[in-house]
Amino acid sequence: MLYSVDDIFRDSETKHALQLFVPAHIAEIESLIFEKGGKPYIKCLGSDRERPAKPEEIVRQLWIKYILDELHYPKDRIQVDKPVWF
Repeated sequence: MLYSVDDIFRDSETKHALQLFVPAHIAEIESLIFEKGGKPYIKCLGSDRERPAKPEEIVRQLWIKYILDELHYPKDRIQVDKPVWF
């Protein structure tokens, strides 16, 4: 089954914030979504890890896409979920 951003963002209140992103970036993120164990997953653009494709993950991937493509930030300088020690 192919998943779309519409499938993941079931609540239209949440989805409206995606207007911040370029439609081409949204389409590219959609192309990275795949099924694993009957649920949608996405390969992280920053860490190359497979992550559950929940709304917050889609937004994170869109920001990573923006940082990589628009700001030309090097991928090796991006760290997703950096641990913090107290």
